[in-house]
Amino acid sequence: MRSGSRRNWRVAVDTGGTFTDCIFVSDEGEVRRGKVLSSAALRFSIVSVSGSELQVGGMACTIASLVPGCLLCHRGSSIGKVVGASETALHLDTDDHGLQQGDIIEVLTGMEAPVLALRLFLPELARQEAVVSMRLGTTKATNALLERKGARVALMVSSGFEDLLVIKDQKRPDLFARSIQRSPPLYHRVYGIGGTISASGEEVLSLDESALLSCARDALASGCEAVALCLKNSCHNPLHEVRALALLSEMGFKSLHASVSLTSRMHYQKRAETVLVNAMLDPLLGSYLDAVEAALDGTALKVMTSSGGLVDRCRFNAIDSLVSGPAGGVAGAVALARQTGATKILSLDMGGTSADVCRWNGETILRPSVTVGSATVFSPALHIETVAAGGGSICCYADGALKVGPDSAGAYPGPASYGGGGPLTLTDVHWLMGRIDEARFGVPLDIRAAESALSRVVTASGMQDWKQVCLGMIQIATERMAQAIREVSAREGEDPSHYTLVVFGGAGGLHACGIAEELGIHDILFARDAGLVKCARDFGQRG
Repeated sequence: MRSGSRRNWRVAVDTGGTFTDCIFVSDEGEVRRGKVLSSAALRFSIVSVSGSELQVGGMACTIASLVPGCLLCHRGSSIGKVVGASETALHLDTDDHGLQQGDIIEVLTGMEAPVLALRLFLPELARQEAVVSMRLGTTKATNALLERKGARVALMVSSGFEDLLVIKDQKRPDLFARSIQRSPPLYHRVYGIGGTISASGEEVLSLDESALLSCARDALASGCEAVALCLKNSCHNPLHEVRALALLSEMGFKSLHASVSLTSRMHYQKRAETVLVNAMLDPLLGSYLDAVEAALDGTALKVMTSSGGLVDRCRFNAIDSLVSGPAGGVAGAVALARQTGATKILSLDMGGTSADVCRWNGETILRPSVTVGSATVFSPALHIETVAAGGGSICCYADGALKVGPDSAGAYPGPASYGGGGPLTLTDVHWLMGRIDEARFGVPLDIRAAESALSRVVTASGMQDWKQVCLGMIQIATERMAQAIREVSAREGEDPSHYTLVVFGGAGGLHACGIAEELGIHDILFARDAGLVKCARDFGQRG
């Protein structure tokens, strides 16, 4: 079907912590697939250097047309600006760059990854020869929450409840631990505001407006970018929150969020945590979606939610996306499992920053709330357990032990082997152990950088055998994912050994056999572009 002379394209995009994957399907049935870094950087390996000209091998004509005017970086440092490009070379604005053959460089496009993917793989859109409708799933909010990266938020609660999100429900994460290490709060500042609404919805004490304005001025002075407002019993009567929002809107905050606009459910602590997380993530996710929507030139953008459904951009809240990327993966895993007759599956989606697991036994399990890291928010979601174990998880030696994550190198600077000056990650570990085929990886890899990063960790650990260090970090990540699977299976009375493990995501296959052995799982389905590969759990030993 055509719109004038323009072709209609349906685009599905999954933005992860490291890579963004896309599929393009025209109404005539043409299919295109593409992958870009989620940082929207283009990475090249230098073939030769001649003054300000860098030979970088084959570039598509489309790529060559995008890079002029973009910054060029090497190992995290800016080298200069690209002033011109051909299909084989980049021309810089300087010849004093110190680059040499074999160096890996990055061209920073400054776009959001889905926009870059559209420019690269659907150039007809820029020529106004295509009409696009996009479905977008992303772990951008999930990764930001796990890494505690977001807007600085002022949390405003009812007076006397300033420690609400420190005490929480008083559950101890490790019952027998002698030293309890609390996660630091997600907010930048917390304020108590006077005023009382009763449990029956009656105003007992009017809102202390002068205290509210005083707190707002202090929050602005301390650098807070957003306000999360949650007053007691506002679910029964939103009077105080509505009035507070009106006053705060005149104070100059860029982002205001009230609990009544997100949920009408009771449970003061979870309502406060819900609005706090939404306020923390909304500026990040909002600017991202705005940029993508602008590139679509007014055509439809639908965003996947944590429940596996799609909503219009205008109706989307940041908390709806906490497991939206994994939710799309679960839907795909179920469809693939049905092709093979599997009736009970455990899905494992391991990407660059996190690993997500879910259980399906013929019906979709929805939960009224979702937990990511230390935060629990009111948002309907598939029962997906998320842990900070991905290909980009930083591997180090600290406090007398090997550690993997929770911090991630992300798409920038990325793993050490990406040549951007990044730290040692699981991706580097697997590559150095010979588990990754460089020719099929999709981006150039720098073995010197990976070996140097591993050497520093080995030296810090005091261990002699670098392979034992690598195997130790792989085992840590494997056990973390196996524990996540126990959370959605054994903890709910289901024996994981009776299930089929469905593995997808860029790094899932590297840990699947170890996880299956840990849990007694015998059948594994590996999702691939051409369908499925079914095998026993000794697949890794057979290569």
